[in-house]
Amino acid sequence: MTNKLCLTRLANTSPPTALRRLRRSRPDLVLLDIRMPGMDGVDVLRRLRGMTVGPPVIMLTANVDPAVARKTLSIGAFDYVTKPFNLNHLDQVVEAAILHTPGPSTPAP
Repeated sequence: MTNKLCLTRLANTSPPTALRRLRRSRPDLVLLDIRMPGMDGVDVLRRLRGMTVGPPVIMLTANVDPAVARKTLSIGAFDYVTKPFNLNHLDQVVEAAILHTPGPSTPAP
């Protein structure tokens, strides 16, 4: 990618805590794992789609189940990238997701 991105890392944060923080912020992109303690990435994606307009969500997972991939894409994930992933491929997906987004994300009221 030619432009630099400002990254906020929410790793090792529980899904409910991450959702609260994302509700208050305006992320340009969310990288979301499928497997997390307490709430899986599919549920987090559903909640993200219910509370904001934007940001693109890229699912990152070691799960290669096509049914899970289809489910996340139908809920609104921009893409589904399996681990281990090629960094150049991930960079291309991130760039495409950001270019595809029409404007800044809008936090829910």
